[in-house]
This record gives sequence, C-alpha cells and structure tokens, in this order.
Amino acid sequence: MGAKELEKAEQQGLLEFFKLVAKLNSSNMMYFDGDGETEPASEDEDAEDAEPDVNGDSLADYDYLLGMLIWSLTKEKIAKLDQQAGDKEKELLVLLEKTPIDLWNVDLDVFLKEWEVCGLLFLLLLFLFYFIQNALSLKRKR
Repeated sequence: MGAKELEKAEQQGLLEFFKLVAKLNSSNMMYFDGDGETEPASEDEDAEDAEPDVNGDSLADYDYLLGMLIWSLTKEKIAKLDQQAGDKEKELLVLLEKTPIDLWNVDLDVFLKEWEVCGLLFLLLLFLFYFIQNALSLKRKR
C-alpha cells in the first residue's frame, strides 16, 4: 500500500476503507429469549434501536454480536479452528522433541535435495542449449 493509498484509507476511516463494518437489515433477525425460544424482530424496529427486555437483560448488551461477521458464528468455523489449533499443538510437540542439530539436519537434507534438482535442471538446460546451437549451425551450413 502506497503513501497516497494509506492517506486515503486514514481519511476515509480504516474500518470503512477495508470494509470491516456493514449495516444490518433487521427484517430477517430473530430474538432469543432466556429459554432459547425465538421470536422475529418486528418490522418497525431497527436492529440498533430494538431493545426489548428479556429476563431483565437489554439487547443493547449484545450489540457486539451484530458487528460480527455471520460466518464467524458457525459451528463449522469453530470446529475448523479447533482442528487447526490441535494440529499446531501437535506440530509444536514434535518440534520440542527435536534438538537444534536435528532441525539443522532436516533443513540440510531439504536443501541438498533442492540443490540436486537445480543441478540436474542446469545440466538439462546446457544440453538443450548445446543441441539447439548445433542444430542452428547445421542449418546455416546447408
């Protein structure tokens, strides 16, 4: 991001510029009471203004939920994040069991394999260059 773009983003406001906030339509919202029962929001209420009293709690206490992206509330997303956290924890445990010398040797093995591949590619390119050069010189002699 260049200096001009950064200045434009700051003038517009970072949340708006990066589209991190959005207006919500309350016509398809449902309220949950203390028993987990749902009731639709009335059409004349705006999501920001609606604050029915449910068991002494005001919906204003839950305004942060309206600002969250809907996909962040799914069970699938939570399960995926839990799985990723578990995978990272396993990776960490494996790394903690290794010594610095073990890590060095693994990195060195990967490097040597890549070096070998690059060397073979270089030889292949030299062969192709030599072949093309000879083919062109034979064509010129004719």
